[in-house]
Amino acid sequence: MMSALDKQAFAQAIACADIDAIRGHVSAGGDCENPTLADSNNRGWKPLELATRCAVHIPSKAASQVLQMLVAGAPDCAQGYALIRFSSEEHALPFARELLDAGANVNAKEGGQTALMRAAGNNCPKLVHLLLAQGADISMLHEKYRETALQLGSGAIVQSLLESAARGQLKSPFDFVDQKAMIQELQTWSAGIAQFAAEHTAETFYAVGFDAGRLKANSEEAFAKTLEKYAGGDSSSAKRYQARDPEALKSLRNSVGDWAYRIEPGEAAGTEFELQALQRQPHDNRVPLDVLVDLLRENEDLVFLGLKTSADFRIQSYDHIH
Repeated sequence: MMSALDKQAFAQAIACADIDAIRGHVSAGGDCENPTLADSNNRGWKPLELATRCAVHIPSKAASQVLQMLVAGAPDCAQGYALIRFSSEEHALPFARELLDAGANVNAKEGGQTALMRAAGNNCPKLVHLLLAQGADISMLHEKYRETALQLGSGAIVQSLLESAARGQLKSPFDFVDQKAMIQELQTWSAGIAQFAAEHTAETFYAVGFDAGRLKANSEEAFAKTLEKYAGGDSSSAKRYQARDPEALKSLRNSVGDWAYRIEPGEAAGTEFELQALQRQPHDNRVPLDVLVDLLRENEDLVFLGLKTSADFRIQSYDHIH
């Protein structure tokens, strides 16, 4: 008879989608709920969190089966813990969807709340829509505050989604996108980008991105200075930068909090833009920021005409709570 795995072996079995090892661990009565397991970057996760992340980042039939096996054996509190963690910010949407597809209880509680309450309170419309579509109960009460998700929710689109579910006619976040407002925003941000480009002709920019409602940008020159700063010293992270570790460099390049520039909106000039991004897409759950980013991408050649950009230049959004 197999014995339960230690934490390191358990984490390795999840990462490698070793179904037999996981099945043996479960059969031996191994703890599948409480241990904190380290991933390849030495970050700690509960078993359901780690299995969900592996199933998303390295998708395979075996990884999905491992997650399903762990979900089936996990109590509601463990399912609730993982689902709530993945319902706190919009960027975790793929993880929440994967966990639900594996059979997690959408109404599981942990700490007195459900994932819907967390997503609603954190103003995460796409997560709220996913959870409602998966059968989240809007009538459940937070055990401490004695309020429903509708009472705890913040943000106009979140409130509208919850109200539509209460009426039995669930809508999509895209249903609440104001198209005229999107065109106006495209105009003002385009003007601001043109002004910014005129003031920064000596640098090559590799990315712009919205973060908490602000449009930020970074150049290759600014990144070089940031890298020099973080590579100083004898810490383990500094040594990774000194060695030009590809994963560390990629993470730093994408760290919007370290970006050097902020672009302000300008005065609309009445430019004519392509507007295909305003058309509804299949299963469209885009929020206004998604639509704005899609409009900027659709009109990239025109909007960023004056800005010197790198070959891998990108336009994106960072779904941080704001």
